[in-house]
Amino acid sequence: MGFQCCPQIMGLQRQGHVTKSNKRGAGKFICAEMGADRISSSEIIRHEDSKHNTYTNYIDGENFSSGFKLWDYIEKQGDTIEVKCTDKRTGQEVIRYRKSKADAVLGYAYVIKPPAEVTEQWTDEQKAKFYEDSFDAMCEIMPEVFSHENRLFTAIHVDEGFSLADEHLHGAGIPRNADGKYTGNLIDAKHLSLMQQEFPKHMRDKGRDIEDNDVTDWQKYNTDKQYRDERKVYLEQKKKDGKGGLTPNQYRKFLAQKKLNEANEILIDAKSKLGDAIKTYNDTLATQKNIKHEIDVRADALADRKAEETIQQYEREFDYRVNAKAQEITAPIQQSCECALKDYNNRIANIDNAVEEQMRLYIESQKNEDTPEMKRVKQFLASRVSSKTKKSELDVYNEYAQHHPLDRTERIRRDTQRIADAVRNTDWSASQWQLD
Repeated sequence: MGFQCCPQIMGLQRQGHVTKSNKRGAGKFICAEMGADRISSSEIIRHEDSKHNTYTNYIDGENFSSGFKLWDYIEKQGDTIEVKCTDKRTGQEVIRYRKSKADAVLGYAYVIKPPAEVTEQWTDEQKAKFYEDSFDAMCEIMPEVFSHENRLFTAIHVDEGFSLADEHLHGAGIPRNADGKYTGNLIDAKHLSLMQQEFPKHMRDKGRDIEDNDVTDWQKYNTDKQYRDERKVYLEQKKKDGKGGLTPNQYRKFLAQKKLNEANEILIDAKSKLGDAIKTYNDTLATQKNIKHEIDVRADALADRKAEETIQQYEREFDYRVNAKAQEITAPIQQSCECALKDYNNRIANIDNAVEEQMRLYIESQKNEDTPEMKRVKQFLASRVSSKTKKSELDVYNEYAQHHPLDRTERIRRDTQRIADAVRNTDWSASQWQLD
């Protein structure tokens, strides 16, 4: 994840001669605050942890950590500036020494402070490498001001912030080019804006995931009216918010926090509305369920009624068809029974007539005989005739219809035939009819 970081640079001048610019500062005070003296009374400094600060001196032959001594050295260098000139008498080039102007920029100070949430994950070696890469980038962007040869002093402060892991680096040096000429006048808004624009690019070339900074392009500001108007609105809004003293990065963080707070308020309001919507939805869903249940109950009742009516209709149709089929089946049977009964009655009548005729003939031939054998014959014939006349036509019909009428009819026919044969073939001699 990328982060934003850019060195904060300031020109150092003599006390009492500081020009009205936020790019200049009193060198003595700034160096004393940077060094082990830590003369600042700021509440954010934990002086009990100042002993953990580390200082590095790059001046040959010197090993001090005091900020006052550092400024004394810078000021002494400004009082003995080498100037190459031509001697009028000899015509030769000579070196003269002169004192710098009272308001000259004699030194520079810078601060490199990556975000604490990033540095707390780094080792001491990784932090040192980042600080060195940062100063290399400064030298590449403004070589006429910064170089390793003119860097004098660095200090790593861990006595600010919330813990010892929240650290940053201070550095100081003399702004001179390769020819030894003072170039402190280049520490101005234009060049420092260039530093903020180019620093992230150079750091990315060194493998650092640094994001671009929000800076004013002064060349574009002077030539592009639309850009100038936009920056004016931005600066006026910054002043209106009461954050005019913040750096662009700090103000950007303020705006981000402000937008985050607004987003949180919108989120809270959205959650409240979502809760109301969910409650309304649940109430609507419950009502719909109740309505659906009532509809289902009514639909089930209607379906049951329709099913019952359909079943009754099918039963009526079934009964009608069964009755019709039964009538269709029983009609021939009834007709057959009637025919069989009629044939039976005819046969019985024929048998009766035959028996009566035989009796009449026999009686006529034997009417004058009154022997015991004759009595037994008369008794037998009377029993036979009586047995044939015991059943009425209705009894014969009911028995015929209930017990296999066709078989019963056939049996009656055979019995009738057998009786007729018996009467016809009986040996009526006296020896066949002996009384017991």
